[in-house]
Amino acid sequence: MAHELDFSNGRANMAYVGRTPWHGLGQELDANATLDTWIEQAGFNWEVKKGAIQYEVRDEENHPVCVNTVPNRWALYRSDTGKPLSVMSSNYNITQPRDVMEFFRNLIDIGGFKMETAGMLRGGATYWALARIDDSFDVGGGDEVRPYVQVATSCDGTLSNVAQFTTVRTVCQNTLNAALQDTAGQIRIPHSTKFNAERVKADLGLIGGTWERFKKDAVELSKRTVSKAEATKYFLDVLYPDQEEVDLDAHRPMLELVTSIYLNGIGQNTRTAQGTAWGLVNAITRFTDHERKATSADTRLQSAWFGAGARMKRNALTAALALV
Repeated sequence: MAHELDFSNGRANMAYVGRTPWHGLGQELDANATLDTWIEQAGFNWEVKKGAIQYEVRDEENHPVCVNTVPNRWALYRSDTGKPLSVMSSNYNITQPRDVMEFFRNLIDIGGFKMETAGMLRGGATYWALARIDDSFDVGGGDEVRPYVQVATSCDGTLSNVAQFTTVRTVCQNTLNAALQDTAGQIRIPHSTKFNAERVKADLGLIGGTWERFKKDAVELSKRTVSKAEATKYFLDVLYPDQEEVDLDAHRPMLELVTSIYLNGIGQNTRTAQGTAWGLVNAITRFTDHERKATSADTRLQSAWFGAGARMKRNALTAALALV
């Protein structure tokens, strides 16, 4: 299988604790590993550098005449390998790989956070870190959900600086980004603005009411039973939000897939998920995180955390809460 994980230094630049990640690659670390160890083992110990972009002017006989520099543009490249990452404007603010990891240092030292995974995609153009908050919540009957904070960014313009609350349902390892109807659990900072870790922490509120509200919503969703007709309409609304009239025949294979996940997927046999709005949400998150077609597991992850899949999961939660 083709991977988008970064292998620039001859190994998968990914580190984790606990369960082996989706691709089975990367460095497994001890739960008490220092942040400096994480920086080294996850491959975050290099910098994004800027280089001038030049081009050669030639005459009609194809002889070199002069070399000019492109104004207001920089080539961004890796300090360790010199390989190019992107071409960006002069007002593009770089968030260094180490900055993403350093976001968590005092949260680990005094806040009880534990690093869980960190890694790089697409040659180092996208990098993220995920830390678990020292808490958990039982929706009911052993259906445990754990809270996390994720920080991610890119150096090619494909992703803003993002700090967000996310949850993981332990029975199936489904993730629910933002976990809210609004953006209170997510901070997005464009690269036109310098990334300020301390301000982001303050704006994010380090979860606080976000986590408490999620727990309340999860319980309400688990108590709301849904009919077969409601489940079908819900899946069509979430999967095809821009279509006023959905061609059932054309989309039947997709509908049957998510319905199968809803009825028989991993974690769907719990009393909190069977025939409930909570089960609907987790069917979509399972589909997005693990079952959705993609060119590789890595592109699926990129979508599920940062792209179309993340938007689908937020829409899934909003649509489910509308049923309560």
